[in-house]
Amino acid sequence: MGLISNYEPRETCATIGDWALETFGPRSTPQSIAARALVEAAELVQECVSYDRDRGEALAQSIAKECADVYIVLARIAHEVDCNMVEAARREYQLLRVEWFGSHASLASSATELVLKLCATTHPKYTTFELLGMIGARLQLLVASIGQGELLEHVDAKMEVNRARKWRLDGNGHGQHVEEVDCGLQTTPAQ
Repeated sequence: MGLISNYEPRETCATIGDWALETFGPRSTPQSIAARALVEAAELVQECVSYDRDRGEALAQSIAKECADVYIVLARIAHEVDCNMVEAARREYQLLRVEWFGSHASLASSATELVLKLCATTHPKYTTFELLGMIGARLQLLVASIGQGELLEHVDAKMEVNRARKWRLDGNGHGQHVEEVDCGLQTTPAQ
């Protein structure tokens, strides 16, 4: 079951984590995964700043994809620590209201701040499970608040793309996907 609907996702933290291990190899530390998620979260904040200024369907779809990117990276951590991120996010989601954040950029920044806490070796106030749940809930709230529905549908769509991509590995359990462009190869950061 999805976070806010009866949607049955194809992808789980386990399937995403297994794919990442098979595709990128073992990661060096959990913090390296969180740092990668931080890059994705920064891209999300940039999209939300644009959306708060110039609403539009194309921007809303881009934000939903960026939310999926963040979720996919964090699913690897969730899989490694045996956290059911969907359940953790569902519980947290019930407590959130979009009005509390004031803008979509503030909501995305809140999720980014929580990703930053994951980068710490230990955090005195929250467990990894709690942080993953809070981030997942904020990502879902953001997707729903811009009329893009269920986050996990976007995760499934993005993973379908990711599974079809060719990747250039960095040797630290991460990589960049390689896209063929008319004039040669172009790389973009891994999702």
